[in-house]
Amino acid sequence: MKTKKTNIDDLSPKELAFCQFYTQIGESCCGNAKLSAVQSGYSEPSAAVIGWELLQRPVIRARIAEICKERFDKLNYGPEKVLNDLEDTRVRANAAGQYGVAKECSVAQGKYLLMFGDFIVTEMPGRELDEQEAAEAVELARLRLSLKYNLTTMPAKAVG
Repeated sequence: MKTKKTNIDDLSPKELAFCQFYTQIGESCCGNAKLSAVQSGYSEPSAAVIGWELLQRPVIRARIAEICKERFDKLNYGPEKVLNDLEDTRVRANAAGQYGVAKECSVAQGKYLLMFGDFIVTEMPGRELDEQEAAEAVELARLRLSLKYNLTTMPAKAVG
């Protein structure tokens, strides 16, 4: 019987690699559990399931959050700077007539503020998620958005 790993130091090399690939900004596997699992050495036919299962584990999410924090601390790059950079880019893009870029900046700002967002799937084939699993899905979505938009923290929003 497998024992649940609760300490980051107990993660296998594949699990640690998964966390690194999942947080690799600028790569196609960033924020993509299936591609991160494949890059980490898991078999492609089962990568989607394995990736999803890995993201359900608190120790994996803790390592992903730790990697993000280390990266952003090193860069001295926080949410306020990201929002300011987005606003500066939006203003310059509007002035230059690059309205698509300006729109993307506004969308990123709105997503950070949780004014609107991506839908979160809260059911698995054949069953619905329980309250704890749904809360974990929301937390994973927040983490994914923070990775996508290079943010270290996302504001909490009541789920209901």
